Amino acid sequence: MKTFLAATFLFLSVLPVSCQSHRGSIEPDVNEVLDTNAQKLLQDTKAFAVSISIVKNEKTFTKHYGEIDKGKANKITDTTLFEIASVTKVFTGTLMAKAVLGGKVNLDDDVRKFLPGHYPNLEFQNRAIRIKDLLGFRSGINQKFPDVSSLRTMEDDSTTFRLKEFGAAYDKSKFFEDLGKVALDTFPGATNYYNELCPELTGYILERVYQKDYRKIVEDELLEALEMNNTFFTVPPSKKLLNGYNENEILMPNFSYAIWGAGGMLKSTMGDLGKFLKYHLHLQDKVVLESRSNIGNSNENWNGYLWDNINITRNGIRCIKHGGAYGVQNLFVAYPEQNLGVLIVINQSTPMTHEKLQIAENAIVADLNDFNQYHGENYGYSIKNDNVVFRYVHSEKLDNHHIKSISVAGTFNDWNPNHDSYQMNGLGQGVYELSVPIANFQKSNTHEFRFVINKNSWLTVPKAISNRTHSKRYNNITLSVSE
Repeated sequence: MKTFLAATFLFLSVLPVSCQSHRGSIEPDVNEVLDTNAQKLLQDTKAFAVSISIVKNEKTFTKHYGEIDKGKANKITDTTLFEIASVTKVFTGTLMAKAVLGGKVNLDDDVRKFLPGHYPNLEFQNRAIRIKDLLGFRSGINQKFPDVSSLRTMEDDSTTFRLKEFGAAYDKSKFFEDLGKVALDTFPGATNYYNELCPELTGYILERVYQKDYRKIVEDELLEALEMNNTFFTVPPSKKLLNGYNENEILMPNFSYAIWGAGGMLKSTMGDLGKFLKYHLHLQDKVVLESRSNIGNSNENWNGYLWDNINITRNGIRCIKHGGAYGVQNLFVAYPEQNLGVLIVINQSTPMTHEKLQIAENAIVADLNDFNQYHGENYGYSIKNDNVVFRYVHSEKLDNHHIKSISVAGTFNDWNPNHDSYQMNGLGQGVYELSVPIANFQKSNTHEFRFVINKNSWLTVPKAISNRTHSKRYNNITLSVSE
């Protein structure tokens, strides 16, 4: 596998990685998309600096905006080192995908098979936690791990400093001690409980099956193979991490973990992390395909191997991972069917930063993929013979087999994508329709709605249509029955 990765990267490395290196009709469009959305993100967040990379059709376009420290005019560059935080989990998941394909691990293995001890508590009504449950954040353990609630009784500017001190002292022996005390409150595999237990335990299991240190596995199997020479667990003496700030513009500390760090300890650069994003756009690589597979057979969204969310969008499959450190956040998003990836890094971490990164990513993809489409169109419905006919078309170029349902949710059904009367019918060739008597909408002449795939994936709304609402957050489709 390492040989294949290296060969793949050598092919890709001959392509330019800076937007200034490209010439042709695509460059002005991509640069305009970068500039427009970066400036809006800076304005909306009041952050000091942001960097955005777009990987499109094997080419990488990267630009940097603002200044790292207020008033110092110091910009992020392609080689600025920053904490990728939870995006580390994608590295961990990718390695587990390789281990599964290599027969080192079975997804249905009881995790206790690999643990140093018996741990009778790691089951619920005789059903044990399996490898696949860790990968989907469905361990059945509904609690923070480790428990830091006592450090967060009052959130203030000093909270993150207390958390860093705790993390630096929390070692592997304490991890296993606490693991023996947890209790499951539901069947493993049933409910998504996001916590650090899942990736950290995955990191330990990787050590057992590879017979070497987790961090060495990452270095040997991924960083070396993809020539990610500026990605580290420990910052070299010659390097300095990107400064990051909280909502009060206080300089924040960096993460510190005495355990494996499989959930959030990698540091990287825009250039290096762009290589990893490009790798995850591959449609033929078996490890990449396995890492985003629906291992839990969900009819809705899924997690693959430690992703935050894998869902079906207007642009096909989307794999998304958010990384949030104390003062820096990033968003790592792959649309493999479009050969499109988006990476955003911002040196701010507040309760609202994640959502604003997501809004920016949605806007970037819409600007790229909806270019010269839908201008002035009335989108999503028509009125025929006293019926409102909702219509959604999913491109035939995309793989539709992951679509289990498409529904209409709006002001007329309490935004409920599970409403039985608003499930669309597949007509073939990616066309879905639903006819509803216009009388059902008479309580109001104007409504808003969205299309929802698999009950959980709310589709973005094309920017250029005539019947789009305008909001600073999320936009809807306007339905008018007054005509």
